[in-house]
Amino acid sequence: MRPRPLLAVLLLITLCTIAAAATSVAGEDTGTLRGDITIVGQDNLRDGEVVVSFAGTDDEAGNTGFDSADPHYSIDLAPGDYTVYAWAPVFHNSARVPFTIVANGTTWVNLTVVRQEEVLGTVSTPEGDPVEDAVVQFLLDGTLEGATETDDEGRFRDSLAPGTYELMITKADFHDILQQFTLDPGEVLNLTLEMEPVPKEETVEELGSAAPADTAHTAEEPTVAPRIPARTAMELEPNGQSAIEVAGLWEYVNARLNSQVVPTSIGLDALNRRDGQGGAKQQFTGTPTPASVHEFAPAPVAASEPAFVTPEAETMPEVALVEDVPSLAQVKTVERVPEP
Repeated sequence: MRPRPLLAVLLLITLCTIAAAATSVAGEDTGTLRGDITIVGQDNLRDGEVVVSFAGTDDEAGNTGFDSADPHYSIDLAPGDYTVYAWAPVFHNSARVPFTIVANGTTWVNLTVVRQEEVLGTVSTPEGDPVEDAVVQFLLDGTLEGATETDDEGRFRDSLAPGTYELMITKADFHDILQQFTLDPGEVLNLTLEMEPVPKEETVEELGSAAPADTAHTAEEPTVAPRIPARTAMELEPNGQSAIEVAGLWEYVNARLNSQVVPTSIGLDALNRRDGQGGAKQQFTGTPTPASVHEFAPAPVAASEPAFVTPEAETMPEVALVEDVPSLAQVKTVERVPEP
């Protein structure tokens, strides 16, 4: 019964043919996506990933990894339309690129990932001490694009888009820092800055305060009493007193307030007059001293001396209106009628 081995051989050949055909058909139903990754930035990339999704959706169809040492990728996909992009930590995602896979074909899509731009810096004094809590601002064409503060070690960090910026750092009791810098795509810029403290004397001047003066040997200025405001002769004529008496009295009072020697020719003469009611005024004698008017004691009047009687005929003086109390030179001489 030799036909049995022949049948087994024929069966084996048939199975192999079917398997080969199936493999051929399966191969015809796939395609390959390949590409290179361009990495922009100063850091080495270790854990990047290329992600493929179906066109118009976020459903993942395939993925593979890449890094700086091997920035290439290859993915087998079924025929159809897709979208591919690459991403990595601290890097900007690449652009999303649409593509089509055909059976038994290879599609090339190159991708680029760019390091996120950052500005790093340290602020310290000229002596090397860190400046803490300084305000750091980044302005692009006059617009504030970012702001941060220094930490307890004087460090700051911020992510910015590429461009030319004005850096401004401020802190109380320190001079401001104003500096321009340019940040290129994928660049991580590291700055070392010094902040000058404001001298104490300069701070005092800015606040408008003067340094305390040494008054230990400064002599005290004498206090001068203000002169009594001027009045007209009629306003200063109480109880029927003549203008010359009033003028002399005010001259006397002003002189006493300013601790001056009182002119006795008119001042005391006015005080020794009688008033219009017939009562006698206090009699003052001698040269006044710098003391209160009330310290003068009235001098006794001798009994044998007749009391002074105001002459019946007395010419009133002509007193002009002045801006201040009239002095002796401003009062005209008064002619008196001889006493009987």
